[in-house]
Amino acid sequence: MSHKYLRFLTLFLTGFIALTAISGGIAILAGLEDFPMEWLEGTIFKSFTIPALILSVVVGGSSLVAFILLIKKHRLARKATIAAGVIMMGQVIGEVIILN
Repeated sequence: MSHKYLRFLTLFLTGFIALTAISGGIAILAGLEDFPMEWLEGTIFKSFTIPALILSVVVGGSSLVAFILLIKKHRLARKATIAAGVIMMGQVIGEVIILN
């Protein structure tokens, strides 16, 4: 794969993840998503506020930082992109563990 193709793909993915995670978290906080409270039964959460903040700030924020660093061709862009991916995987794994 060419460097330009990988750069475009990485920019697209980090931008898309940042946009959807941040907007999804905001939608949950604003009450636009009507998730059943039963989903939280047996978890450490009493509402969707903390999961929404984790989604927006941690997952979306880390992807946004990676996206910006990639645009600027900053020397830390690769590390930020890897970190954002690890953070997202951690969030998904944590969600699966908590909801099972």
